[in-house]
Amino acid sequence: MGAKVQTDRQKAAIYNLEITVGTFRNMKYENFVQKDKLGQELSFEIGAPIFEQTIALFRPLHDAVLDNIPAATIEQLATASQQALNLLQMVMNFSSSVTNPAQERRNLVTQIEDAYSGWFGVVSPVLNTLYQRGEPEEFGLLTARAKLALQTQAEAMEQIAKSSADAKTQ
Repeated sequence: MGAKVQTDRQKAAIYNLEITVGTFRNMKYENFVQKDKLGQELSFEIGAPIFEQTIALFRPLHDAVLDNIPAATIEQLATASQQALNLLQMVMNFSSSVTNPAQERRNLVTQIEDAYSGWFGVVSPVLNTLYQRGEPEEFGLLTARAKLALQTQAEAMEQIAKSSADAKTQ
């Protein structure tokens, strides 16, 4: 998140935003499902779609240039990203030892689903503004990174499948 000219308030807001948005950069929604930790019955598989959407919503902000975005809007982005991060952290810290784990799990997923609409309302206009402002190179870079990540993931999946097939034939 770089910028050419920023007010002190913008700089502070961007700093706060960078703290949380940087975390989204390396997140994988699959890590939040936690089948190994919680088992099939209590895993967060039901939340996988909203986890993926939430991560995808905030991830592009990491490399965004926020020139001319009002400080109050950047502060809203920082607040929204912190809320999302807090809820996702609650998913990671979830324990099956609560009184009604299935209900608690469902409540947590519902909280994220309900909050997503508000987050989308804050984030999407900013991303749209950045794109319309003529920063397709930046989004082109993000697209290229995403394509490379998908290609790398596909290659890794092929390697896993091949290794698995090789192991079965031995």
